[in-house]
Amino acid sequence: SHAPHEITFNLDGEPLSGQEFHIEVLPGALRCRLPPDCPLLR
Repeated sequence: SHAPHEITFNLDGEPLSGQEFHIEVLPGALRCRLPPDCPLLR
């Protein structure tokens, strides 16, 4: 489906704008630093 308004993603310093994106999530593909009490780790 399409977003009602244009969305801008900037994941690596190169912004992409559009109304439709296909995003795949791959386990272990990105390294992130999160605080120990981050809700994402629960």
